[in-house]
Amino acid sequence: MPRQRQFECKMQTWVPPEYAEAIEAIARAQLLDVSDVIRQAIIGYLRQNGILPTRPMSNGAAHHPARAET
Repeated sequence: MPRQRQFECKMQTWVPPEYAEAIEAIARAQLLDVSDVIRQAIIGYLRQNGILPTRPMSNGAAHHPARAET
């Protein structure tokens, strides 16, 4: 059975050389793939501009009762 593609659309963009070098450095450090960095940047931009809904903030104290008491 063929594997279903997770992302159906491909996007390309032009960036200044220093941006490309920084993104490539992240990829070389094996922290994220280049596509992951770009995807996160696009999602962040869309959320900041109200195009995508923001994620709800989690209350960390609710999961750590000791922190809530201090």
